[in-house]
Amino acid sequence: MAQLKTKRSCKLLCQTNSPSCKLSCSQLFQPLLSIILVSSIASSAVAETETGVLTITDANWTVTMDGEWMIKFVAPWCPACAQLKEQWERFSSLAAAMGVSVGEVDVTEQPGLSGRFLVTTLPTIFHVKEGSVRRYVSVREAEEFHAYVSNRRWEEVEPLPSWKSPTSPLMSCMAGLFRLSLWIRVLVLVADCLCPSRQKRKEERAGVCVSMAEKRQASEADEGEGSNEEEPETLRQRRGQAKCTS
Repeated sequence: MAQLKTKRSCKLLCQTNSPSCKLSCSQLFQPLLSIILVSSIASSAVAETETGVLTITDANWTVTMDGEWMIKFVAPWCPACAQLKEQWERFSSLAAAMGVSVGEVDVTEQPGLSGRFLVTTLPTIFHVKEGSVRRYVSVREAEEFHAYVSNRRWEEVEPLPSWKSPTSPLMSCMAGLFRLSLWIRVLVLVADCLCPSRQKRKEERAGVCVSMAEKRQASEADEGEGSNEEEPETLRQRRGQAKCTS
């Protein structure tokens, strides 16, 4: 009876919106809200690898518009990108002394950024100085990267026009199209797996028919070999019977 009374009193307190009930609810949701806030901040932070190269994503690319940056766009399946990796990491250690940030973008994971920067070839390298973007087209070596920045060779290169800037509305639309194209490819792949085309069905059926025909030919060949082995034995038996009758 005492436990029943305590349960009823607790329900009554919650129904009357007592301060104690409100305090317990705030204590319950405060850790959850803090976790959500920390996770959102972490997703927009720039991740740094062991070599000092910063990972640029759709969530944090705007940090590249402040200060001086050298950014490369690569893909895991690109042989030229794999060759550039060692030189890029060497340049990252040299750039730290100059106050230059070095970043990289994986276009397979960030298709929106490849559209925003209008990347059509790999690897592609950009120099960014206070929002002014220039494409690097010189030798891809650590010393050349260092000289390009330290000797201010980037001043000899025309920056991208305003309409091609990553911050322009047009490039924002391009980023959305590139992301949409990735989802379309995924949907087409899923649809092809779930509902294969007629041509694919015909090929699968033809393959099944061919395999069945091969199995039949193999079984017939085995039966023929067995009959050939039995023929000499039957002949011997007949000859033996003929000798006995004679």
